[in-house]
Amino acid sequence: MADEKKTTKKRSKKSKIIILVIFVIALILIIGKIITGSSDKTVETETALIGTVENKTEVDGFVIRNELPLKSPASGVISYRADEDKRVSKGATIAVVFTGEVSDEVKTELSSLHARIKEIEGSTAEKDLYSADSITSNLQIINDISAVNDLAYSGEVSSVSEYKDDITRIIRKSDSGALTTLEQLVAKKQQLESSISGSAVEMYAPNAGILSSKLDGYESYFNISTLKDITTDYLNNAKPSKVNDNNTVTKDVECLKIIDNYEWYFAANMDEKWCDDLKVGSELSIRFPDISDEKIDISIYSMSEVKGGKIAVVFKGRGIFSGMYSARETKAEIIRNTYSGFKVTKGAVHIDTEGKYYVYIKREGIVRRRTVQVLYSNDYYAVIKEDNSVQNNLLLYDEVIISGNVEEGQSI
Repeated sequence: MADEKKTTKKRSKKSKIIILVIFVIALILIIGKIITGSSDKTVETETALIGTVENKTEVDGFVIRNELPLKSPASGVISYRADEDKRVSKGATIAVVFTGEVSDEVKTELSSLHARIKEIEGSTAEKDLYSADSITSNLQIINDISAVNDLAYSGEVSSVSEYKDDITRIIRKSDSGALTTLEQLVAKKQQLESSISGSAVEMYAPNAGILSSKLDGYESYFNISTLKDITTDYLNNAKPSKVNDNNTVTKDVECLKIIDNYEWYFAANMDEKWCDDLKVGSELSIRFPDISDEKIDISIYSMSEVKGGKIAVVFKGRGIFSGMYSARETKAEIIRNTYSGFKVTKGAVHIDTEGKYYVYIKREGIVRRRTVQVLYSNDYYAVIKEDNSVQNNLLLYDEVIISGNVEEGQSI
């Protein structure tokens, strides 16, 4: 009986010790958590860097140009006498229509040649490639001749024959490849055209402008003289008419066009709220992301009545942009302003009871609060004004806390 009492006392004492140890450990953990100020949530940061954010909206619309479609003077096969998307003078011969009998085989080959020529003429890269080959050869010849002169003056004539052979080889290579791919295609096309019996009817430019054989069917639908009458329904109902896309033309049917060099517009149905404070004459910028990264100045030319929360807006462009002569139905970014400063995730910016904006930063393991001036924000980012003149402002390369339950002075 006495032994049982001793055993019970030992167990009770042991239990008390275990409970005490557990209590001490828990107390240590609690104190540690209070001291470090750690939170249950993970703290994420990003570096404060200079960036830009645009106040913009993306829309689908139409590029409208001052275009003069020309009808074919005869039925037959058309051959262009001016480069695609290049300026022609008033009265210049721009095309010839061959009216003789043409086999389907010749028509097919001519159509293929015409398409390839247009493709090359519109490709700056290919043009540069052709000219680069010629320039490289000429430079090599010049270098070789210079080397021969140096050898002659120095009296070392033993290597002259090698340079002579090199120059001869380059010239022969140049002669054998003198006709570039483009010139070969044009020569082949002209050879086929000369085999066509019958008359050749020339077409002349009625005025100066850009020649384009790319009719898209919108030429008759959009007219710059009626741009101020464009409505949301008019844009919604815009559909291209069927056009002939080969080099066979029909008398009195439109086959090419002359485009005004600089005048162009862009029309789109836009959100009424986004356009709330805009008016005719307001100046903005535009970018066609599928065509170019260029940002071009525009102004509002006309605005329609609101219908269904949408408003038809016509913008007038102020300069030439890449691809402007072939662009028609395309996406565009309409840009009001561009803001520059510290670009941070929008969720990093908070507002206090006094309506002041602030962010939290991590500085030497401690959470610091910084009052900031927000220049602009959208659904994703905020642009904060950079101002190093004020003490304790947000600085470049600060670690901005973008998520996590934190407060001023907390250790993280």
